[in-house]
Amino acid sequence: MLGDGRDTLEWKATIDPPYPIQARTPICLPGFFYWSAVQSVADPDQGKLDIDVILRFSMCDDTFTVHPNPPCRSCLSTNDFMCELGGKLCYVHSPSPFEVSIWLAQNGQNIIKWSLRCRVNLPIPRGARVLACASADEDTIFLSVDARDLFKCNLHDVLKQ
Repeated sequence: MLGDGRDTLEWKATIDPPYPIQARTPICLPGFFYWSAVQSVADPDQGKLDIDVILRFSMCDDTFTVHPNPPCRSCLSTNDFMCELGGKLCYVHSPSPFEVSIWLAQNGQNIIKWSLRCRVNLPIPRGARVLACASADEDTIFLSVDARDLFKCNLHDVLKQ
């Protein structure tokens, strides 16, 4: 992490994350970085069970907090993606080649709460991944399907929750 700017800029060590971070690009929002991580929990039937969580690193106090994934999925699959959308943490869940659910994080008291923003039926099937990109109009997003096709999506025309 860069220094505070009062002296010369220099790197300083921070605490280690509490769980292994997955090899994905972190999301940066004002004051925080977000990663997907793997948390091991004890399960009486299966011994050890790995579940995905979201780690939030505060640049104000150099601490990590652990938060749940949206209720749509317990793990970040290869077809799902985290990004920033309209200044909020966004989780793009693609349960089938033709369907995308967009979840937005709301900051509660020390915990992220998820709300389903919309579901979109894609005009073509995705092979791997759908990325969501914001536009200047808050009711419009762009969906990039497999980094090959770009679709403009009016959120008034899709199923809102």
